[in-house]
Amino acid sequence: DGNPANGDPPIIVGRPNVHVFCGEDGKSDNNCVLNGGLVHVGIYNEFKTNGPWATNTILSGLTFSDASDLNILADFQADVIIRDCIFTNNKNIANVRLQLTGVTEEQKQRNFPKMDELGRPWVGNPEYDGSVGLTVMIDSCSFERNTIGSNSKMHT
Repeated sequence: DGNPANGDPPIIVGRPNVHVFCGEDGKSDNNCVLNGGLVHVGIYNEFKTNGPWATNTILSGLTFSDASDLNILADFQADVIIRDCIFTNNKNIANVRLQLTGVTEEQKQRNFPKMDELGRPWVGNPEYDGSVGLTVMIDSCSFERNTIGSNSKMHT
């Protein structure tokens, strides 16, 4: 049911180059359905080693249905592409939730945008060292008949 407390964790992505495809071609027409449960896919720091990032991660052609909490939880530094997926009949907090944890205050200071005098993000941070990042790209996915607590497809 995607609930680690019940001994049934979600699909865990916590390493580089993990590709979860529905069928050989990763098309939603192949009908791979993750149905019910708490969380379907977790992008986690699986072994609590803080590395390497879950870079080059692809979720392709999956149908996420009837989750009670989240379809995808990204809680680790990653570059993720969610392609040709269907999110349907979910009654949850969010379809995709980004909540980068385990980041030190020093890393935040170096890598997150500084604010200018008007309180706007200043992206030209000369101290940026690339040690923190979470990028999710949603490509050609459909969202149908979902009841989302935050009223949005992505929740940060």
